[in-house]
Amino acid sequence: VDSYAFRSCAALKSIRLDNVSSLGTFVFQGCVSLESVALPLISDIPAFTFSECMMLGKVEFAKNITSVGAYAFYSCDLFEGLEITPSVKSIGDFAFGKCEKIKSVKIPSTLEKIGMGIFYSSGVESAVIDDGFTSVPQRMFDSCKRLSSVTLPKSIEVISASAFAECVSLKDVGELPNLKRVETCAFSGCRELTRIYIGSNDTTVAAGTYYGCDAIIDIVIPSRIKNIEAMAFAYCTRLNSVSFEEGTEYISSNAFSGCTKLTKLTLPETLNIISSGAFSGCTKLYDLSVPEGVIYIGANAFESTKWLLNQKDDFVVAGDGVLIQYQGKETAILTIHSTVKRLPAYCIADASATISTIIVPSSVEYIAKNAFAKKVKTQSSTGEAVTSYRIRYVTICAKKGTYAEAFSNHDYYTFEELK
Repeated sequence: VDSYAFRSCAALKSIRLDNVSSLGTFVFQGCVSLESVALPLISDIPAFTFSECMMLGKVEFAKNITSVGAYAFYSCDLFEGLEITPSVKSIGDFAFGKCEKIKSVKIPSTLEKIGMGIFYSSGVESAVIDDGFTSVPQRMFDSCKRLSSVTLPKSIEVISASAFAECVSLKDVGELPNLKRVETCAFSGCRELTRIYIGSNDTTVAAGTYYGCDAIIDIVIPSRIKNIEAMAFAYCTRLNSVSFEEGTEYISSNAFSGCTKLTKLTLPETLNIISSGAFSGCTKLYDLSVPEGVIYIGANAFESTKWLLNQKDDFVVAGDGVLIQYQGKETAILTIHSTVKRLPAYCIADASATISTIIVPSSVEYIAKNAFAKKVKTQSSTGEAVTSYRIRYVTICAKKGTYAEAFSNHDYYTFEELK
């Protein structure tokens, strides 16, 4: 049967093809009324064969199926799946995606090739992967919201990107003694997950890996982890303890943002960079120690934390002289405090819009391009409040030969020598 032969035949309810030994792609795709199919000689199910056959519940194939193509049963709401026997050697991308009636799956070691997202957003409640596999493929169980039981073999070395993302009922995946790598968003949105997994070869906690994992209460970051990437632990709303072994150097944007139960934090002495929004929205964080070796703190890194709200000085400085925020009185001439060595982006954004001159001491060694930008609040076309930043056109007053003089060469600044 050629490709597209019955595609979108909306009235077709049942078909039996006893003598057909091969199919093209998309043969029954979009046959929304198709309920039963008998293809007793078919052992190779091509891509998109039954995709979007929402009523398909009864199928008959040859007993020795060898392959299931990409999207072959995608969005077949009533399809309860097929047994993956030793004869099946490959399953393509999203082959059983959005098959809500599939409840239990077992992946035999004889399966040689597994595509991405083969059970994406399906009704799978339990899964077993046999010994021999070394990785959980990308997006394999992504958005399987009923998945609560997973048995992985001890041979697993890699949990691929988004492998268990949005599995909101999943608590853990057991002990994995040979785990080497956990990729981006592997457990993102697993709201019942109670522990974290870090591979023996991991030097980073990948972006979004544990985003929105509400049930994680405490974590230990081992010394081999150098970077915690963007949103890695964001919105872990029950997280109340984070322990760093010495070794972490970089905490990326929004890595811990929205961790509303986090109260105390001692950062490692090895830390160099805290990026924008790293701990923003950690509203109960009041006890914080920023190591002297931190040379950069991004915009809004500690926004809405009790620690920042409790700061009384006009210039909030942490780490190696990094200015986090200016919160002094309105003035036309702003004199940067002598304890400041580094001016990161937007560090005086909340200062008076009337500032016309900034006096920069010789202690300053670094000024970010947008360090002197101002915050501007406007309304969108729908009436919503919008915050943006604009460059201030100011005079920079400093001694000759300093970093500030070189920085003032930007088009929107003028330089005045400080006598």
